[in-house]
Amino acid sequence: MQAGAAGAVAAAATGLVDWQQTHGRPRRVGLAHALVNSAALGLQLTSTALRRRGRRREGRLASATAWGVMFVGAYLGGHLVYRLRQGVDQADRSVEPRGFEPVLPAADLKEGQPRKVEVWDEVERAHIPVALVRQHGRIFAMGARCSHMGGPLDEGWLLRGGLGCPWHGSRYDLKTGSSR
Repeated sequence: MQAGAAGAVAAAATGLVDWQQTHGRPRRVGLAHALVNSAALGLQLTSTALRRRGRRREGRLASATAWGVMFVGAYLGGHLVYRLRQGVDQADRSVEPRGFEPVLPAADLKEGQPRKVEVWDEVERAHIPVALVRQHGRIFAMGARCSHMGGPLDEGWLLRGGLGCPWHGSRYDLKTGSSR
């Protein structure tokens, strides 16, 4: 039981880190998920304490209730991941442009100000969102969505050769696109 409780505390700590990056409905569902799981943990700990005192019947009842509450918490966690897409890789899966395609005059791209453009891909028959950035006279292009949270990189900021996500601050190297 102690190992399970320690695991629950560790899971809660990682969940808290994820929850701090959420907004709106996912934030509310995440809070409910945390409260329900905390209640399940409390009931399981109560069950352990009751059984140690020889109150086996009450301990079993508390444990059974904990399991029911835990299933509600699991449902909410699944809803966060599968319906609300929290903690899921948000990377853009569209194909990379196959060649150079002019999207705007270079003079229209201001130094240090990211800008979103869309490139038409004939094979996919879809627009591919791209963030363009001019830094020190060079123009860089990368996918316009943050791969962690799906944030709009064209609304981000430049910092030490990287483009920062406005939603949670991850930086993407302008030269390689890799996350820092």
